Amino acid sequence: MDLICFSHIRWNFVYQRPQHLLNRFAIYNRVFVIEEPEYDQNENTFEIRKDSDDHNLWIVNLKVSKNVSFEKRNDRLKLLLN
Repeated sequence: MDLICFSHIRWNFVYQRPQHLLNRFAIYNRVFVIEEPEYDQNENTFEIRKDSDDHNLWIVNLKVSKNVSFEKRNDRLKLLLN
């Protein structure tokens, strides 16, 4: 089973209960943590990295161009998540 978590903070910001629980879930399942987007990039892209070799935990970092208007940011994020 895959678990997807939308997070309002960065994964490595501070180790608290959400990280503890998601690491436990990652022992037996694939876990994808989607961090809050960054809006200072020149292009719309995403980056996926594995947290450690021990678990199946993947960090997804969305990057949205700073040139995109506020009204269109959600549209760009939807495209990145498809």
